[in-house]
Amino acid sequence: MNTKLRTAITKIDLNAATFHDVPIEPTLINFFFGNNGTGKTTIARAIAANDGLSWEHGRSFDGYDMLVYNQSYIDRTLKNYAGLPGVYTIGEENVGIQNKIEEKLQKKAVIDAQLTAALSEKERKENAITSLLASMQVTCWDRTKSVREAFPETQEKRKQKATFTDEVLQVTNPTQHDLAALQTLYATAYDPNARAHNCFALLGGVTRLKESNGNILMGKQITSSGDSPFAEFIKAIGATNWVRQGHDHFTGAPDGKCPYCQQVLPDDFETDIATCFDERYQQDLDDLIRFRDDYASDMLGFVEVLKSNLQGAYSRLDTTEYKDKLALLEQTIHINLQRIADKIKEPSSVVPLEDVRTCLVSCQKQRVCSIALPLDNSNNLWYNIIVGRR
Repeated sequence: MNTKLRTAITKIDLNAATFHDVPIEPTLINFFFGNNGTGKTTIARAIAANDGLSWEHGRSFDGYDMLVYNQSYIDRTLKNYAGLPGVYTIGEENVGIQNKIEEKLQKKAVIDAQLTAALSEKERKENAITSLLASMQVTCWDRTKSVREAFPETQEKRKQKATFTDEVLQVTNPTQHDLAALQTLYATAYDPNARAHNCFALLGGVTRLKESNGNILMGKQITSSGDSPFAEFIKAIGATNWVRQGHDHFTGAPDGKCPYCQQVLPDDFETDIATCFDERYQQDLDDLIRFRDDYASDMLGFVEVLKSNLQGAYSRLDTTEYKDKLALLEQTIHINLQRIADKIKEPSSVVPLEDVRTCLVSCQKQRVCSIALPLDNSNNLWYNIIVGRR
């Protein structure tokens, strides 16, 4: 009998699937027969993976190109193209590309289905919104009937349910209004004889008075620093103000006599008087006088501005509170002017001023714009009356 030719693989020890330590000693050519599931593919995979193979001396797996043609190879390298009969993609790389294409197409089909469902849902919701909007337009139109009829001139370009509702929907923060007040505003805005009135004028600042040295001097004693015996005596008895007033009133009296006791005054009397009122004393007194003049100029000027606001003011404007605050301000200013005069008369006294800032701020807050709206501002009034904007 002829001896079979041996191959470089001397033995295969199978340990996979249904095989457990099953040896095979292959020859050059080998045929394996069997039904499906008997292990033919398992043997081919073991050979392709060098799993359990024994090699002839000097030979190894790395020295050969192991080619196995089985179902796995067919699946990797031969694929029907797009379901077309007789058309195939050949090659492992091409089959991989084809598999990716089919995978993407499957994902696309899923996404297309999701898109179709989303578009259907979108259409359903849009139809619902349309239906709800139509219902809202009817409700909004019906519930505002009395208001719309009360202010007909505000309905320009809003005489349809849709346009009217669009305007209402623009309001994000509605405000409650008094209907009677709106009626007054409406009558003003659409009065055919309406005319524009000037806004109340603003007041100037009080920086000059605030930074004035006289403002500081009102709160401190003004005394002389003279140190002559006569000056020290006058300060000791607290007669500085009395001496200054008497000297201012009777200075230059005839015959050189004292206006009170009619005794002849000593020759150095004027020098002694001068030592009672040094340069700093006189400078402070001059600052007080200048402060008095500036205070009268600024404050009385403010009063005139505030009074002028009432001239030609809109007849329907309630100025009662404004007038009350103005009267209080004017009274406070006159009190302060008198106090400044008292301070000038008696510089050594401490005289506080009444606060006029509160009165000024109150009058400023009352500076409403007394203007009767012309007809071309009807859109603004519309928001006040119907929509509720301020």
